[in-house]
Amino acid sequence: MTKFSKRNIIFVLCFIVIFSLQDFILKPIIKEKYLYDDLKDFKNYSWKYTVSIIVLIATIIIFRIRKSLKAYQIPVIILAFMFFGTSFYFGVHNLIDNTILYINSITEGSRIVKTYNVISHKENKTFWLNNKDSVHERNDLENINKSRTKNGLKSIFEYQNNDTIRVSFNKGLINVNYLE
Repeated sequence: MTKFSKRNIIFVLCFIVIFSLQDFILKPIIKEKYLYDDLKDFKNYSWKYTVSIIVLIATIIIFRIRKSLKAYQIPVIILAFMFFGTSFYFGVHNLIDNTILYINSITEGSRIVKTYNVISHKENKTFWLNNKDSVHERNDLENINKSRTKNGLKSIFEYQNNDTIRVSFNKGLINVNYLE
């Protein structure tokens, strides 16, 4: 094998490992620790982190090649950076988001306790937690229930209509709530 093909194989293997970690480790952790609405709010501004990383990489590349750069190459370089930046953004945006959220979940900030009213109508198979930030998603309800039972508290599904429960969250490094 040539040196070039060995580098390509290593490069491809690195991508496979990184994206496998994303899909099989990071994504399940994020889905377990964060509520749907908190993730949605984070995604509204998380593009800034990815764009900052793209700009940082572009700056490093420009700094490295600045001495060999010719004036007629500048338009091609700008086009290449635009293509690279767009591809990078769409290719790794979720990976960067999940990495940031994981880091957020392993840093402990202030503790928040939210109070919810239980809305339960067994005949209609309806169950949710109600306050100004209601929780309707089945996955969120199950994650809250897991968090509570892990801490020795009563299951949320054992409560009756109009009962009040308290759910503890932590705010991490980037100020996004996550379940304890």
